[in-house]
Amino acid sequence: MIAGVDGYHGEWVVALADTWPYHVSPFLTICQDFQALLAATADCQVIVVDMPIGLPAGNEHRKCDEYGREKLSAVAATRLFYAPPGQRSPRVPRQSSRACTTP
Repeated sequence: MIAGVDGYHGEWVVALADTWPYHVSPFLTICQDFQALLAATADCQVIVVDMPIGLPAGNEHRKCDEYGREKLSAVAATRLFYAPPGQRSPRVPRQSSRACTTP
């Protein structure tokens, strides 16, 4: 089993499939925290997490996004979403006993 994972409004969206490419639509579930995500994906051999690499600090798009769109076909380029410029800034999590750890 494989899983695709993405953060969404403070929770995690998890798409589970038996194989890749999948032949049956993936099962979708929402996990409220990382512990629930680990439980939902416990039987998976592969877990892929969609995570931006670097966030724009100003009002311009990331160069990697622009380059990716240039290299993709016109149809495929619509699947690459720009990280919203000027709306995000890197955040450093506070130290906590609830920090992400694996069992």
